[in-house]
Amino acid sequence: MDEYIYILITSLVLFLIFIFSFFYLKKIIAPGVIFPLVWFCVIFISLFSGYFDLYVINSNALLIYIFGAFVFSLTSIFFDKYIEWVIPVEKIKINNVRYDRLYLFFVIISMIAIPLIINTLSTYGSTFSEIAYKVRQASVSGETIIPAYLSNYFILGGFIIPIIIYGYFSKKFKAKTFFFLFVSYGITNLFFLGRSSLIVLIFSLIYIYILSGNKLNIKFVIFSFLFFFVISYFGATLVKKVSVDNGNTILLVIENIFNYAIQGPILFSRYVDGSISIKENWDTLNSVCHVFSFLGWCEPIPKNADFSYFGFKSQQYGNVYTYYFSIIPKYSYLGLTFFTVFYSLLCNLVYRNSIRGGVLSIVYSSLFFSYIILTIFSDEFGYSFWLCVKFFIFYIVIFKVFGFYFVRSIK
Repeated sequence: MDEYIYILITSLVLFLIFIFSFFYLKKIIAPGVIFPLVWFCVIFISLFSGYFDLYVINSNALLIYIFGAFVFSLTSIFFDKYIEWVIPVEKIKINNVRYDRLYLFFVIISMIAIPLIINTLSTYGSTFSEIAYKVRQASVSGETIIPAYLSNYFILGGFIIPIIIYGYFSKKFKAKTFFFLFVSYGITNLFFLGRSSLIVLIFSLIYIYILSGNKLNIKFVIFSFLFFFVISYFGATLVKKVSVDNGNTILLVIENIFNYAIQGPILFSRYVDGSISIKENWDTLNSVCHVFSFLGWCEPIPKNADFSYFGFKSQQYGNVYTYYFSIIPKYSYLGLTFFTVFYSLLCNLVYRNSIRGGVLSIVYSSLFFSYIILTIFSDEFGYSFWLCVKFFIFYIVIFKVFGFYFVRSIK
């Protein structure tokens, strides 16, 4: 019973940090507001872990979750009040983008890339389920699925789609065929990268919807939830995490979503108190190491951690250990403080520029918004360094080198 009291107290503290941050930062999508809100939700939900035969989060881990939320939010408030003036202002604004030309460019690239990707993926099987499962197995084992020039198509989509969607949400751009392009991009993405990248995109689009001046309404919330569920459903069934032969498939998918939301905090808690012995092979600097590996200076480590039980049932078995697992084992609590402050500053820098309409900052801040939500799942901040470098390259090429075509005017 004591553990549940500690969880309840932790939930209350996280909620107070959320309220305090919202009072100062005013906007629900501000990084310092969303971080404690997300962690409040997941820790509060863990109060019901016993009902689902899951392990209880211990007090040591709860203190870490409070500390992380406090440092992240306090840094955000400090940045907002005292050092916002140091932000370099982005010259290329979102309202200067020629959405129609950017859309046409992505359509042409998609018409070339998608058939090539489908042709490559078809070599892995004859049915959707077989292809998805074998591609997932090959990806986990480190095999190259498609050539680099094709895999970069998905990264290009991750950069361009938020910009086009911003234009759509702000009623500056209309395209009847955009939905079909988005679906074709999403389906091929689902087979190649799984559901995780599309879930990141869903959260990014929620951020952009609010940033573009829209208020959350019931229609948009329902649509976002259904979109999230459909992606989760096919993501879970195609790679056989949930069997479609079972009559309770939908319930099992809901349970799968719930487990993914809560298993990270539980498994990290079990790691902290020594209940499980696992390989400490997450590193928040691994993406930086990946860049240096091209020069032979560093050897990246696998992202997939060891599997462990987060519940008493045999199927409650996972390998998600939250944002904290990529920092504390190697860099201790001092490293946790440093990286949390750094990531909070980075999130707030691009967030403030996104409010001012900076194109690159809107893409980055929508991505980081998703990553804040996924801190309960893994460390997407550290592992996104190479992705952010590629986004910057796309930004330079599209809006600097070919800015005369894609940008109306720059004052």
